[in-house]
This record gives sequence, C-alpha cells and structure tokens, in this order.
Amino acid sequence: MSHSPSSEQLHRLVLLYLAVVYGEDRMLHPKEEIAIVHLVQRWVPSLTGPQVRAVVTTALTAYRGGILCDVDCLAASLAEWLDEPTRLAVLADLGRVARADGVVSLEEAATIRRIRSVWSRSTLWQK
Repeated sequence: MSHSPSSEQLHRLVLLYLAVVYGEDRMLHPKEEIAIVHLVQRWVPSLTGPQVRAVVTTALTAYRGGILCDVDCLAASLAEWLDEPTRLAVLADLGRVARADGVVSLEEAATIRRIRSVWSRSTLWQK
C-alpha cells in the first residue's frame, strides 16, 4: 500500500482482523485487542492512541451488530485497494492477531486461508 488507508478502508481492515479472532468464540481476548491496536497504529502512525482505540471500538461495535461481517465480502473489498505485497503483509498481520492470545484455533486458521483464497482469485482475475 503506497498510502495510508482511508477511514473506510481502515474500518474494513479492522473488521477483517476481528473476523479472524472474534468469529469462533464471540470474544475478543485483551491481547488480541492490543495486537489490533498496534497494527492500526502501524498502518496509520498519525492517529493518536485514543483515535486508534475509537477505530477499534467502532469496528467491534459494528462487527457485533452484524455490519459488514461477511469475510469473503470484506476480503474482496479490501483487494480492490491493497496491492499484492500489502496483502501479504496483512496476511502476516492476521497471523499475528490470531497468535496474540497464545493459540491459533482451527477456525482462525481457516478464516485466514479463506481470505488468502479470495485474494488469490482476485489477483488472478486482475491479470
């Protein structure tokens, strides 16, 4: 990604992180939330700590409310603005978030594979 994401893109990226870690048990471990906050700060270093927490809280509220929670749809919408190297970086981030609580569940791994699959199809279609 050659530039910082827009607020909508950042919101969708956080929703994607949440789709990996929140989906199985409908709980967000504090270490997973901390990992997401750190990643958001890395994506948009100009945001302050309270601004980053607001982004994560807003996305979590939306996720819990069922807004934009389809993983395939989220991944496809992000594929439109993430170049291939950035997609790989996001996949690595998803792994970091999944490992943040010390365990990567089968469902978390399966969700990451689904995202990778959507992005692979998107990349093939663009060529």
